[in-house]
Parts: sequence; C-alpha cells; structure tokens
Amino acid sequence: MAQGKIFRDNSRGVIKNYLNDSMQIIQEAEDVKPIRSTDASGLHEDSIKGILDAWLKNDGWDTGVAWGKKRGIDILAVRGNEKWIIEVKGCGSRDAMRVNYFLVILVETLQRMDDSNTRYSIALPNLQQFRNLWKRLPKLAKERTQIDAVFISEDGNIILED
Repeated sequence: MAQGKIFRDNSRGVIKNYLNDSMQIIQEAEDVKPIRSTDASGLHEDSIKGILDAWLKNDGWDTGVAWGKKRGIDILAVRGNEKWIIEVKGCGSRDAMRVNYFLVILVETLQRMDDSNTRYSIALPNLQQFRNLWKRLPKLAKERTQIDAVFISEDGNIILED
C-alpha cells in the first residue's frame, strides 16, 4: 500500500479523500450533513433540515437540501407535479435574534415566490416565541401569500399551521 498523507476535501458538500496530492480519490462519502450547533436546544438549522428531509422522503417526496452555509433554497421537495419550497431557520440564542430570524425567513420566502403552483413554507423550531410571531402575522398576509409554517420540536414532532 502506498504511503503518504491523505487530503480531505469537503468544500462541495461531499467528502473526498485523496492519497498524497495526486487527486486520485480513495474514498468518497455523499450527502454530508454538517453538524454545527451553538443552540442550547439543539435545534439548529441543519437539525431541522434533517428532520424535514427524512419526513418528506417518508411521505414520497424527492428532496434537495442546502446543508450548512450553502446558498439557495433550503429545501426543495418534488413529488409528481407537486413542488414545495421550505425556508428554514434555527432557534438562535437570544429573543432579538429570533425576531430577526422570523423577519428574514419571511423575506427569503417572498423572494422565492415565482410559481403560483408551488407550496411555500417557513420552518422554525417549535418555540413559543416563534409561535407567537406566527400568530401575530395578520391572517390576510397569510391568505394572500399562502405561506404556511412548519414548527419542529426537539423530539422530531412536526406541526403544520396555515
């Protein structure tokens, strides 16, 4: 067996191990799900994406997930002719941060709305502050945008709200 250093590249969301600097792949692992948590509750963004990804796949959806800091749609789910775009935020560490997360997730979702046949949702940890912010959003705004909310509990429980 050849000796030398193994170089690891995970810059594209796929871990690839190379022997020396030859760029000859000796091991590759797909669907790398970064684990980064600074939240006391454990409900960071990638945790929520993982729970939703498994739930959607179990319900027959094909999913594309933007793990970590990857830009773009957080979760794109397709099942037959149905398309569902879900923007996700983690719990954050302070009340003010959560208010900002809530406002940002609404704007991100609105900016993605370019197809009247697509379902659009926001996904947040099932924290009382996020629930209250969702309840305070006027009914007319929810009806006109047709955005719904998905709340995720630490135990993986999923709650859908119009």
